[in-house]
Amino acid sequence: MFLSTELVKNATFLERMQHMDSLSSRFCGKACEVWGLSSKYFPDKFMPEKTDGYLCFMGISPEKLKTSYGHVHFIEFGHEPLPDTEYEDEVGLLDHMCLIYGEKISHEEHDSDENIVYVYPKVIKEHDVDYWLEIAENNWGIKDRNGLNEFIEDNELEDHVDWQVLYDNLPKIYYPSERVYSDYESESESESESESEIEEGEIISDDEPENYGETETDSDSESYTDIEPPSKRRKYVDYSDTESESDEA
Repeated sequence: MFLSTELVKNATFLERMQHMDSLSSRFCGKACEVWGLSSKYFPDKFMPEKTDGYLCFMGISPEKLKTSYGHVHFIEFGHEPLPDTEYEDEVGLLDHMCLIYGEKISHEEHDSDENIVYVYPKVIKEHDVDYWLEIAENNWGIKDRNGLNEFIEDNELEDHVDWQVLYDNLPKIYYPSERVYSDYESESESESESESEIEEGEIISDDEPENYGETETDSDSESYTDIEPPSKRRKYVDYSDTESESDEA
């Protein structure tokens, strides 16, 4: 769990709000389990008004999914009343709330760090697609429509989520921005210069072989390179403008 989430966890309580289930179900049109994140030692300046000390709420679908990598719970709604502060950035606690929820349920229901509970949205709608676009790019590593399809397949979410609106709002093909492309060019040039220096004998490490990642065959002395495929991320954060948390809730 990330440091910022740990700080939020130690300043709040995650509570099951069963008395709100029926009301929320009527508004959502489907059954859900309501949870609330209430303040324990949270700064007063970030407390919303008229919420009885609650910072944000979310509804979890009764449908639970067992996958090869853990358990998936689906969020039906999320609501974060924003405080009236002089700060331009919104607080964005729902991200942390979902990570805290996943950790809590993992320990209480499965009693194992291996049976991790991940939280994903059940349906993405037009009114909140901007939020999910940011989450998809910064937290799930999704850049375009093909990336979204791969993410859904890799995380075994087919037939369980409706993310068509997100798909429609993603580019068909991802093209890096000028800044990203410039950073990539600078990195490539730096690597090329290092390789040239090694070839000229100017920089040679005693601890690391020159042909890193290449193995010479016994038969004809030809070499090949083993390339490890990138690992897929299965981390989730949710439902308001938030800070990005990209490492592996």
